[in-house]
Amino acid sequence: MLLDWLTAPLVPLTDRQKRGLLGATMVVIATRWWALSASLWDWDEVLFAAAMRDYDVTAHRPHPPGFPLFILLAKLIRPLVESEFHALRMISFVASAVLFPALFALGRQLRMPYAPAIFGAALTSFVPTVWVYGGTAFSDVPSLVLVVTAVCLLLRGCRSSPAFLAGALVLGIAAGFRPQSLLIGLVPSLLAAWFALKRREWIVPFGALLLVAGISAGSYAGAARATGSWSAYSNAVRSHQQYIAKVDSFRNSERPPLHKLVDDFFVRSYRATFVNYVLSFLVLVSVAAALATRDARMMLLVACFGPFALAAWLLLDHLSVSRFAIGYMPMLTLLSADGAWRFAGALEHRLAWSRDRAMAIIGAGIVVALVAHAVPAIRVVRGSASPPAAALDWIEKNLDPARARIFVTGGMIPFAEHGLRGYRLEIVEDDRAIPMESRSDGSAYLLAEGAHETALNFHRRRNGALWNIVRHRYFEVSLMPLVSAARFGEGWHESENHELSVWRWMGRRSVTELPPLEGRGELTLTFEAPLDSLDGAPTITVAMNGTILDAFRLTEGSATKRYVVASPRTDGVNTLTIETDRVVNPLRQGLAADARDLGLKLIALSWGPAD
Repeated sequence: MLLDWLTAPLVPLTDRQKRGLLGATMVVIATRWWALSASLWDWDEVLFAAAMRDYDVTAHRPHPPGFPLFILLAKLIRPLVESEFHALRMISFVASAVLFPALFALGRQLRMPYAPAIFGAALTSFVPTVWVYGGTAFSDVPSLVLVVTAVCLLLRGCRSSPAFLAGALVLGIAAGFRPQSLLIGLVPSLLAAWFALKRREWIVPFGALLLVAGISAGSYAGAARATGSWSAYSNAVRSHQQYIAKVDSFRNSERPPLHKLVDDFFVRSYRATFVNYVLSFLVLVSVAAALATRDARMMLLVACFGPFALAAWLLLDHLSVSRFAIGYMPMLTLLSADGAWRFAGALEHRLAWSRDRAMAIIGAGIVVALVAHAVPAIRVVRGSASPPAAALDWIEKNLDPARARIFVTGGMIPFAEHGLRGYRLEIVEDDRAIPMESRSDGSAYLLAEGAHETALNFHRRRNGALWNIVRHRYFEVSLMPLVSAARFGEGWHESENHELSVWRWMGRRSVTELPPLEGRGELTLTFEAPLDSLDGAPTITVAMNGTILDAFRLTEGSATKRYVVASPRTDGVNTLTIETDRVVNPLRQGLAADARDLGLKLIALSWGPAD
């Protein structure tokens, strides 16, 4: 059989090889410690940290399906470290340290010779994305280590039932970190089961299935229970799946065509400029040789990680490919190592070099090039707080939580919720936001992603090594004093709030005075109408300084409208008038004890210079 070599024992390592492996592992561990990031930076990281305090998948703490065992492990570590971030980062650090020997073990199970196996492990460890994200609070590297370990054990399980059961145990845990681990572990699980049946060990595959199913199902049942209910949890997961299918996947017409993303997902996934093409060439050498010689070792590697790589290419956010590619990076790097070994064999004949010497030169050159690309980025993340963290730190040191009001735009909401728990927070639409309260006493600030001329800006350079490695978000964060605000006049009721959301009801007609503005202005309104209580869809009229901007029927419960005002007043207030032809009075109509006339509920108001 093509895969009967899986049942043969491995050739033992020599003492010299063992010392080389141990020394290389110590070097890798030191580089992992040096790469620890100084603070939270990304949206997903802060959601993981928030989940440790208040786990709720429906609120995306963390996002579905919930990463239950990752969060559970972090909570167990939390009493030993300074913060939630440090607990999550500690998991990533340990995983990064273990990644090198785990990948070497995978190469050995694939019967790769010592030199390409150790080069493949080093190559993966020093890929800039793997190195940088291994010092963060993400789950990508911990998940990768678990699934690589599971695949190793399952392949060994082709000749050992205890190893098969151990692999099933680790695969179930890996699935409790990230469910896509099941996709990677499918082929080696089937192979281990096949060989167990050939040995007439009928109960072993059944036991392995129970282990994987029990651990993974139990993990997500726990996530549902911690969230509150199975129905709420399943609805959140279903909604997230629909979002991925409509927005992130190839079904989104605004996503680049699949053929244009091949480069991002499979060539530039290392994020190391010219090295991308060197490694891709070596991958092609390995694949071509494997097909020509029917090399089942490399075919098996592709069978393990290829399905997830294909799923990522089809379904996942192309703007985050540098991180998502970590999940199938062992396929690319071990193929590269195999290609380099074959290329070294060709040099042996042409240049009279020993194959090991040629491999050492090739491998050292590539690893040094990867290190050169990663080090400048790591110096930034380890040496300074991220822009969101720096902004929150400035607020805590300079603003009194008893007086300050922090208005937060969408991208900064999880950071503010997690890091500013003692402050009065309010969600606003964008960086042109107008607070729902008329007063402005100098204690109001707008926290937003992006830089502004009149704001206190926190930033990292939007170019260079770090820009090429991570997703292009949160490189700039601003904190801007709100020195002027709207005056909500005739027709408006007092502001109301729930948690971070603040709104105002108006009656049949409302008048709002907005600040003066130079140049063209942009007005954004988000509102709701109580359609269930009205006798028909209302007609809404919006006017600025006596000029009608829009008149429309509101046939759905909510709407967001944006208007460009060509000539706003520069030396006086700009008067916004909103009218509706239908209102509800809950008390008169026997609906509730509220005696107000309610026409429209203003959820968000923005006013500022047009782009």
